[in-house]
Amino acid sequence: MLTCRLVACAETIIRDAAQNTVSLINVLEDIQVPAFPGGIFKITVLGMVNRAQNDPAEYDFVIVITLGDDELGRVPVHADFTDKVSSRIIAVLQGIPLPQPGVLRVALRHNETELGAWSVTVTQRGPLVAEVVAQ
Repeated sequence: MLTCRLVACAETIIRDAAQNTVSLINVLEDIQVPAFPGGIFKITVLGMVNRAQNDPAEYDFVIVITLGDDELGRVPVHADFTDKVSSRIIAVLQGIPLPQPGVLRVALRHNETELGAWSVTVTQRGPLVAEVVAQ
């Protein structure tokens, strides 16, 4: 049986194979855009999934991105546990549209069963402004 220990979203996720560690850089806590519609250039998703020893070694997952009640996209992800009982799924999502404010949710699913999710609030922070710092 599959279980999910963690789903997290950050700007960048680095996997150090030599140390067997993962670093999350600029964790997504909330998103503020100057106006709607808006967008996010890049979100990196980390899923940490476990399986039972006698379960299959390969699985197909789907990352589902929603904003409120609207589905923004689905990204298929294949994972091969090989001889291990745990696997890290790292996927880079680019060009996420933000048509309105709400709760952005990134969920990891297997056969339409949600294993875990990460949610952040999307708000408008006001009009785009620039400060000139050098001339």
